[in-house]
Formats: sequence, C-alpha cells, structure tokens
Amino acid sequence: MRTIRIDLPDHAGDEQVAGLAHALWAVVATTGLAAESTITVDERLTDSQLNAAFDTAAEHYPWGP
Repeated sequence: MRTIRIDLPDHAGDEQVAGLAHALWAVVATTGLAAESTITVDERLTDSQLNAAFDTAAEHYPWGP
C-alpha cells in the first residue's frame, strides 16, 4: 500500500477536514484507484460526522443548491 499523509493544524474544523477529504477523494477517483484505496481521518471525526460536515460545507459552495 502506498501512503500520502497530510497533517492539518489542530484548529482545523470538521467542515474543513470534510471538505479536504471529499476533494482528495474526487482526485483519487479520477486516477482510477478509488476501488482499491481508502481515506482515513483522525478519531475526532466519525464517518457520519464527516458526511454531515461535508453536507453543511457544500451548502455554501457556489455551485451548490
């Protein structure tokens, strides 16, 4: 398994972490490696919290609903 690691400052909020994780996943998907890859976030954020934070952040994207 190959690894890329990004360390964020402690003050990075859930929405920021979620936005970065989802943006990185979009890039991984374009490489064709998504089926064999994973993204793991620290223990401060569960998968459901990650998705909820992304949904909240996405509401403010210019192309969002």
